[in-house]
Amino acid sequence: MSADRSARASFAPGWLFFSFIAALALLKGIRMPNRWATTHYLFNYQTGFMKRALWGDVLWRVLGGWTSKYFVLAMIALAIFALLLVLLVVLCRRIPETAVRVPFLVVFLASPALTFAAHLAGYLEQIAYIGVLFIVLQRRSWTLQVLSACAAAILLPAVHEASVFWVGGLSALVVVAGPLARGRRLVWRAGACLLLMVLWSASTLAVINNGKVTKERAERVREDRTAFADLRPRQDAFQTLTVPLSDSLADMRQRWADRNMQVEAGYSALVFGPSLAFFSVLASRRIRRLDPDRVGRVLTAVLFVAAAAGPLCLHIAGWDTHRWNAMAAMNAGIAAAILLIAAPASSDASVVPRQMASRIATVGFALCLWNIAADPTLFDEYGPAHPPFQYQIQFLREAISSRDPALWLPRPGN
Repeated sequence: MSADRSARASFAPGWLFFSFIAALALLKGIRMPNRWATTHYLFNYQTGFMKRALWGDVLWRVLGGWTSKYFVLAMIALAIFALLLVLLVVLCRRIPETAVRVPFLVVFLASPALTFAAHLAGYLEQIAYIGVLFIVLQRRSWTLQVLSACAAAILLPAVHEASVFWVGGLSALVVVAGPLARGRRLVWRAGACLLLMVLWSASTLAVINNGKVTKERAERVREDRTAFADLRPRQDAFQTLTVPLSDSLADMRQRWADRNMQVEAGYSALVFGPSLAFFSVLASRRIRRLDPDRVGRVLTAVLFVAAAAGPLCLHIAGWDTHRWNAMAAMNAGIAAAILLIAAPASSDASVVPRQMASRIATVGFALCLWNIAADPTLFDEYGPAHPPFQYQIQFLREAISSRDPALWLPRPGN
């Protein structure tokens, strides 16, 4: 018992440091949930099945008229983000004490991707991440994990039709190379992966084909939801229900031809790319030691690439210049954590030379400083906050002294 207490006591200062750098990342981007997020919470199945409406329909059936109130939806959105943070912390704490543990944590917890996630509190992808993290963190049985992943593959496309690009690769990676998959025959793991691919594809296509909304119906939904809500929703959010994929592809071709967007994309790569590359290197080292079967290693590597690159595919069809890059860095970090947890600690500590461990630590802390200093340009043109966060402190003082709830409302157009 005393040894356990001593270990926890020696570990506490490390987590205080990790908490500090994570707080810096979060405070740089945190804000009240914006109108775009809460508008999507208003979508439901009152007028029939349509895409992006499952989460809003659940809220409407549980809370009824309370979903008309912005502050109710905002608190739900912030609770979703808080739960996501808790699950990410649990994931980090499960990483065994190896030579790469601390470097991984300082890069992951200071990542601009975490800043971006705070800025997008309540967005639908965070619901998808929570669903997959519950699968990742299961400890009971691999069969139950596979069944949970299948349920996520069926349901999450109804939350958002792009969920397969956000978390599809992560769900497949965990059933193939996660801790519970270790020791399972490759044929069973590959079969589970194939089943997930089929379910993700079928569910996504079903939502896209059956969830189409005519312009007339979208207009009725817009008018109804605008009259229902106590804060004017984002009117352009309703257009996402009607825009066909061909129009989105054509729009993105025009956007990518713009020189300014190309420069912006290069800047975004400098902000999010180093973390993604670092997680990829850690993952590649782990994959080589994780599976004795060559085919299994190749499958794991392919799934890691799919998990990290999945959000980047959305650059072809959706305009959110930095959002997809942030999600790619987040996915790479989560995928690397899955692989670090899956492998026994001895597989790293006994094979990583001291000099190599020192290099990894040096690179990790250098990237931590880069992440703290880097300014992610948030896609809605909000600038990140900076220490000592004077604006946020002043805002809290004014909000407390005036007790005016209107101060907490997001500005029009946001």
